[in-house]
Amino acid sequence: MKHITLLFFGLLLFNLGFSQYYTLGTKLPPVLKADAGLDQSIAYGDSVQLGGSQAALDGYGNYIFLWTPSSGLSDATNANPWAKPGGISIYTLTVMDMHHCIAMDEVLVNVTGTGIPEDEIPVIILMYPNPANGLVTLVVNGFTGIGNLTISNLIGQKVFFKELRFMNSGNVDLDVSRWQKGLYQVVFVTDTKLITKSLVIF
Repeated sequence: MKHITLLFFGLLLFNLGFSQYYTLGTKLPPVLKADAGLDQSIAYGDSVQLGGSQAALDGYGNYIFLWTPSSGLSDATNANPWAKPGGISIYTLTVMDMHHCIAMDEVLVNVTGTGIPEDEIPVIILMYPNPANGLVTLVVNGFTGIGNLTISNLIGQKVFFKELRFMNSGNVDLDVSRWQKGLYQVVFVTDTKLITKSLVIF
């Protein structure tokens, strides 16, 4: 760690001269990160373990883990639970440290051999990085047509709206560097679907 040392001379206190040294650290504290692991593909009926080798990094004290959705998981509060999804699923990992900092990450598990017709495969939305403080990429898979993307803050104010046209898949880049810190709700609406996600800006 680099330090800046400030030396003050000639300060008089009760007519006594002395000098003081102050050492200031220039390194900012690390930002909590969550790692849900790499996207994976499994056969129908198989299980897969979620989470990276370190599902949480750079936080303070002990971590609290929560995976959603919890259905099909061995333990939704474990850092690396086993999942047995019945179809294509996105699992969201939320981590909180002892300073109540929160980080989130997502992982896609593709399940083959489900017998679901291709035109009934669910629409999948991914966002990365999340949490973010700069550029965010939103990826839509499995959708052809026109949909509306709306992002709102916790008090319901719309901060972003755009009509999007996709051919099976597409992506949108968002610059959130000037957005206020906090939790935002992302809603993607089509004629037949409504998908909601959470986005954290730090």
